[in-house]
Amino acid sequence: MLAETLSRVRPAIVMAGVANVWLVVSCTTSRSAESVSIRLQPDVVALRREPDAVALDLHVQIRNRSAQALYVAPSLCGVELQRQLEGVWQTVWIPACAPVAYPPQRVAAGDSVSSSFTARAFTNDHTFPKYDPRMGPGRYRVVMRLGFRTNSTGSIDQLPVDARASEPFVVN
Repeated sequence: MLAETLSRVRPAIVMAGVANVWLVVSCTTSRSAESVSIRLQPDVVALRREPDAVALDLHVQIRNRSAQALYVAPSLCGVELQRQLEGVWQTVWIPACAPVAYPPQRVAAGDSVSSSFTARAFTNDHTFPKYDPRMGPGRYRVVMRLGFRTNSTGSIDQLPVDARASEPFVVN
């Protein structure tokens, strides 16, 4: 009975482990939010309405100001677009993607990396990610998946949310 239960649970645990490679979090961290700078260029972005979606073209620059390497997730999985509503940051877009097992991108101390992507949300019922009606003009930030490698096994000490968030930008 136990062996049968484990055979059903083990694949789910393995898949959860693969999907959450970047979710290894340390409760304490000596790194400060000033170690990483995330900015959008430009800092005013137009909300584009398409026949079956709304979209934002985003150009993100991540600068590593620390004395050690920074590791950035290799795909959009885990990226969030947040809008400030009544003084609170609320997630209004998360990409639809399958987790990938690619190694994170290394950003050397003092270096920076740029990335461009389109945050597209669909208004029809059959395509993901779905449009969130809160995704309109306002003040936004992008939250990235990044952290510092902390040991020889490759565990990532993911920075706190505010340290992984871009400086606010305006969507009109």
